[in-house]
Amino acid sequence: MITTFSLLLIILLSVSCVRAGSMALSFTGLSKEVARFQALSSFLGVGFTTSESEKVTSHPVRRRIISTLMMLGYFGLGSGLVSVISVVTQSTTEQLGQELIVVVAGVVTIVALFGWKVFDPLIERGVMKALGKRYGSLVHDYAELLRVDKGYSISNVQVIAGGWMDGRSLRELRLTDEGVLVLNVTRASGVTLATPGPDTVLSEGDQLLSYGLEEDLLALAKRKGGHEGDATHELCVGLHHGRSSIEESQDIQARFTAEGGEG
Repeated sequence: MITTFSLLLIILLSVSCVRAGSMALSFTGLSKEVARFQALSSFLGVGFTTSESEKVTSHPVRRRIISTLMMLGYFGLGSGLVSVISVVTQSTTEQLGQELIVVVAGVVTIVALFGWKVFDPLIERGVMKALGKRYGSLVHDYAELLRVDKGYSISNVQVIAGGWMDGRSLRELRLTDEGVLVLNVTRASGVTLATPGPDTVLSEGDQLLSYGLEEDLLALAKRKGGHEGDATHELCVGLHHGRSSIEESQDIQARFTAEGGEG
């Protein structure tokens, strides 16, 4: 039974390492989805032939995180394999059945705890503290930096065939009037326009790295072409102006309060 609990401990530590690695990679600017995939791939030692992985390993902090995860993965998988062999060879048929039940129950509990993100705050604080001490300005909490907690995020918006953005220039789209900022454009061919200008014409398959309200970005990606899309654009412009007016009023009130306190 001691070997069984050792196996569960190895599984718990392995899942913790992958979660910590995922958070660490996200603090270097990767999206949460890419960070999770790369953390799991590096821990298991697979998936490093993709062009995405090559881009990840070009960053010095990400490279160190991935190499650490790979080493931990070798130890974790090796120790886990030894524990499994020990359980199988040293247990009777009856004991093996009992230990299998314990392992299954333990794995379900571990998955539930991490699914509910019970340990996430503790892991996040530890990761930020460790990376902050070693790498300083190369590491940021991008969720806090970009105010994602207020509904804003950076996401890729794809141009769909026949959609509202297809065949139009950024000048025609006037996305900034909706509160959407286009940071760069990646063509379907893979070429990236780091600083797209107003005359940049979009076409099917292009990816727009954009900053704005998450719900607005999701809706923009699905917006239909024609008059319906234009009407939706005008509606979004009005909503953005309303939000901007509220934010400006709050800003003026905050400054007035601050000046009154100083007086």
